[in-house]
Amino acid sequence: ALLGTWGSLQWAPKWAIALASQLPADDGPYHAKEYTQIALAGGAIVGTLIAAWVAGHIGRRITYVLLCLASFVSLIYMYQGNDAFGVPMLVSAFVAGGATAAFYGWFPLYLPELFPTSIRATCQGFAYNFGRVLSAIGSLQTATLTAFFAQGVAPDRIEIDAFPNAGATLAGIYLVGAFLIWLGPETRGQPLPD
Repeated sequence: ALLGTWGSLQWAPKWAIALASQLPADDGPYHAKEYTQIALAGGAIVGTLIAAWVAGHIGRRITYVLLCLASFVSLIYMYQGNDAFGVPMLVSAFVAGGATAAFYGWFPLYLPELFPTSIRATCQGFAYNFGRVLSAIGSLQTATLTAFFAQGVAPDRIEIDAFPNAGATLAGIYLVGAFLIWLGPETRGQPLPD
């Protein structure tokens, strides 16, 4: 989950700046980066609260699958469905921010339920933070994918035309997660391991 968020979503404010650069300068400043970050953060707040509630009602694994699918679809829509900075782009950023950050509401619920009390905090911390280390891979691949999609694109259009394809491609990692979660146990309604 973190790989997709850091590799794809966290570049949205920079992309918003490029989109806003196409708008008439006389109508600016547009504060594209700032408004995009606010939209992402607002969505994150809502998404984390909803994820924990949903996981408590329908189960941990199915919630994770739904979060992966919502993250994938919202990122694809945000990057492929918007070609200008404005309200529609900010709404899609809010939704993508909510879907991708919802995992932060899910992790604290699921991870402690996997490990015995004697090592729970250590294992939970390792599992949670190891994902942060792996997320560096996603961030590094964004530049590689952007360069790949930039072939034949005018230099002043790379951030506008090539980057959305890179961001949408990296969103595919969520589909991998939707399958991998089935290797883990369902912990809803189960006692904590001793």
